[in-house]
Amino acid sequence: YVWPRAARGGLVGADRHGGLRLHRLASLRRDPTPGDVVLDVANYPTYFRHLHRGEIIDAADAARDPRTAELSHFLAPNGIRAMLDVPMFLSGELRALLCFELADRPREWTPEEMSFARALAQIAVQALLTRERIHDLEALRQSEQRLRLAQRAAGVGSWEWRADGDAVWWSDHLYALFGVTPDRVTPSMEAFLGLVHPDDRLRVRQALADAVARGDGAQFDYRLIRPNGDERCFLEASHVERDPSGRALRIIGTALDITERRQQAQRIEELAFYDNLTGLPNRALFADRIERCIAVSRRLHTGFALLFLDLDNFKQVNDSLGHSQGDALLREVARRLMICLREQDTVSRLGGDEFVILLPGLTDTDAVAAVAHRLLGALRAPVQLGEIEVTASTSMGISCFPEDGEDAETLIRNADTAMYAAKASGRDGMSFFTPSMNAQAVRRLSIEAGLRRALEREEFELHYQPVFAIKAGQVYGAEALLRWHDPARGLIPPGEFLGVAEQ
Repeated sequence: YVWPRAARGGLVGADRHGGLRLHRLASLRRDPTPGDVVLDVANYPTYFRHLHRGEIIDAADAARDPRTAELSHFLAPNGIRAMLDVPMFLSGELRALLCFELADRPREWTPEEMSFARALAQIAVQALLTRERIHDLEALRQSEQRLRLAQRAAGVGSWEWRADGDAVWWSDHLYALFGVTPDRVTPSMEAFLGLVHPDDRLRVRQALADAVARGDGAQFDYRLIRPNGDERCFLEASHVERDPSGRALRIIGTALDITERRQQAQRIEELAFYDNLTGLPNRALFADRIERCIAVSRRLHTGFALLFLDLDNFKQVNDSLGHSQGDALLREVARRLMICLREQDTVSRLGGDEFVILLPGLTDTDAVAAVAHRLLGALRAPVQLGEIEVTASTSMGISCFPEDGEDAETLIRNADTAMYAAKASGRDGMSFFTPSMNAQAVRRLSIEAGLRRALEREEFELHYQPVFAIKAGQVYGAEALLRWHDPARGLIPPGEFLGVAEQ
């Protein structure tokens, strides 16, 4: 079939407001510029009403046809006499218009021309649909690529589990995070659980089962062991999709590698609650442990023992061998103490060469004494510090809850008092606290305070005791003795203050 020579055709695309914008045109219109608005809905309501209904406008005389008469001022300048316009819809919306125009005279459009226009419009619709699908696929590809890059940068992998057929999908980055490859591991729940640390496996399985049962998401952390033995920590977050009946259709989840974050948190905790030299709990953490132990003991009507240790002659090691060797000695003492204790016990370094040990649930004095003797024996073994062998003996004081105190401060103070009693008894030994020790400690503090005041007030006197040569019967010298003359008490017996003064 041959079209009249005066006939031209073109394709006009709809804009986002519903009007028609020139897309590609070969017609009799005068030099249209692509992108110019050709027709808009507001000015041509009748014309657009027919198009939006999906009608083909076959106007034999476009100036007189009621469907196109409102276009007359547009048609005449462009020399258009007859029009055949076929609307094209995508997803229920007017997306384009296939236009045919005659310029020489009004005339009816033949059935062949009408059929050709419909067929051509269908081809054009398929072309537009294909172009949009290609565009959507490219947009999806770019979106997925951006998502993969974002997940890789954030250390996140994604996964999906479908209830029908138990199918599981892992993202490429999830394989990398788990340290496996698609050719060696087929994604499945059992494959995932096989990588989870054995100690966490039951908890993870239960968390996923609970998420499906409740119908909401789950968030939990777990350890995973890669095939090369590397252990990593992950934070899992998942969402359950359900059908209208409430049946789980699939679970969508993400796995975030939090290994470095966990290590940083552990490092911060170590700096805050652990001794940097020995790795033992520091004073702050020990205070928390003893308060917890007191609370549990009160609730269960039980008790515990507290041991206060101080190394004998540690200052000599520091002064003679140097602080680095002194630090080495402290680390070895901490190691030996840890070996001798139970898992539930706590050993802490308070500072310097002072250690405290908490023995929860241990109230029998014989049992406590047995532990103390075991610790003393472990510490007596020689320690090699460079080329010198040192024996690290210790003095130990013991207090028990609740007999020797019902709060942490009292228990520590009384164990410290008992430790000084052990030192006074010859060192390298232990001593249980007794109330008389407290009286002695108070008296000692009183003497120390009195000595300081006596020094300021010049209450000390020198007494000279002659020394005789028996055979010659002559005085050959004198022993100078320091005496304390208190204005209120008179002369204080030497035995009361000289020992304290020497220390």
